[in-house]
Amino acid sequence: MQYPCIDIGAGSIDLSGHSLVVNATPLGMNDVDLLPMDVSRTVPETFVGEYLEFFGFPATTPEHLRALSKK
Repeated sequence: MQYPCIDIGAGSIDLSGHSLVVNATPLGMNDVDLLPMDVSRTVPETFVGEYLEFFGFPATTPEHLRALSKK
């Protein structure tokens, strides 16, 4: 395990208090789907990630994403 001190797991749909959120499910893809989490509970500092390739976007690097998030 690369980062043994990081607590990773599935839990509540309440995102308050989380600084990183990644949706790794297809939930929310259809108009009738509910989102798998309550996005209204995020704050501007929360980084919300998705898998770009799943949505037809080209892959990118962590460095590129960090640079974009600082703009």
